[in-house]
Amino acid sequence: MNKKLLTTSFFALFSITALNFLQAEKLDTSSWMVAYQEPFTEVREGDLPEDFFILDGHFEVIKMEGNKCLKLIGKPVGEHGFLYGPRLSTDSFEISFSCLGAVKSRRHNVFAGSLGGIRGYIFRINPVSEKLSLYYDEAKISDVSLSAWTSNDWMSVNLRITGDSKKSKCDILVSKQDDLDQKEIKAELLIEDEIKHGRFALWGFAYAEQDIYWDNLVIRVPHLSDGKK
Repeated sequence: MNKKLLTTSFFALFSITALNFLQAEKLDTSSWMVAYQEPFTEVREGDLPEDFFILDGHFEVIKMEGNKCLKLIGKPVGEHGFLYGPRLSTDSFEISFSCLGAVKSRRHNVFAGSLGGIRGYIFRINPVSEKLSLYYDEAKISDVSLSAWTSNDWMSVNLRITGDSKKSKCDILVSKQDDLDQKEIKAELLIEDEIKHGRFALWGFAYAEQDIYWDNLVIRVPHLSDGKK
């Protein structure tokens, strides 16, 4: 079923090192509570968190430079992903995670995810096209420029949905993990529809045929939720 997708306020703010652009504002969720957090510190190497549901691919927790994180083996290349966290019954929430891709020749690993079920609000980060693509109910909403993304550094991704039974707004923020004050983009989009409810999913596409990594999976909500880790 087609949804009315209304972009009432949409803008991109690149990092302060880019010419003629401004620094994006920090997403203020200081009053929100953590509904789920997975830093992988308590998970044994070679295992997975108990709440994970693997859709496809070979995932395992490893130790990298003294820190535990989640690894997706880069071969064979495919649409590999997992479900994690609670099924929230709130219309407002925020997810954040850090990730590390790779590049081989002109081929980059690609990251994607969904909010509110596999067919809910979907984002896809493509370093080759230098865009973050946004979809809702299988329809593309827009492409956001992502020229400062690097596949050789840990990146921090933050998406926040705020809404009610009629409208939902999405804020997006991307930055290097070791320089969180230097923001890559901020985008605001208004969806004239209630966001679907469901578990969260993350995918990796190892087009560079090298391993993909995630860390610091966090879900925040502005009020108490029935779903907790």
